[in-house]
Amino acid sequence: MKKIFFILMTICFVLVASGCNQASGKNQYLIPDGYVGWIHIIYDQSTYPEIKKEDGIYTFPIGEDGILKVSNKDYAYGTSVDKFFYVDDKGNRIRELDSEKEIHNGNIGNRSDGGSVSNGVEQTIEGLPTVESFFIGDKSLIKDYEDVYPEDEMEQTK
Repeated sequence: MKKIFFILMTICFVLVASGCNQASGKNQYLIPDGYVGWIHIIYDQSTYPEIKKEDGIYTFPIGEDGILKVSNKDYAYGTSVDKFFYVDDKGNRIRELDSEKEIHNGNIGNRSDGGSVSNGVEQTIEGLPTVESFFIGDKSLIKDYEDVYPEDEMEQTK
């Protein structure tokens, strides 16, 4: 009887634990070939296209200036598999970037009164739209690129 109880408790634990992480899916970021610097994806921009999941993947085509504006209301929180690619001017993948060596300081949030996201929970106060930011390039180069919050690039929608 104890063995059956232990097995049932183990199954329940596994089911509950697997439901705790809501998967947001797969993300792929298409970055202009050779780009080094900060990437900013600005959400809740009503006059820009929505990024939709196609074949289970969200694709983010980053502009030459490192900025992408989307009408999606917010980042899709949860666990995800992110891939980063350098692409040519026609959008063809040239190579996949090493997320351990070439992608740094990822952040999601807004900067109204210090808002941010912690463990997938939004810690924001009404204000500016959510921005996803990360640095592309060797970590030693971060100090040479100012991480400027792209406030002048966004609609004040909130």
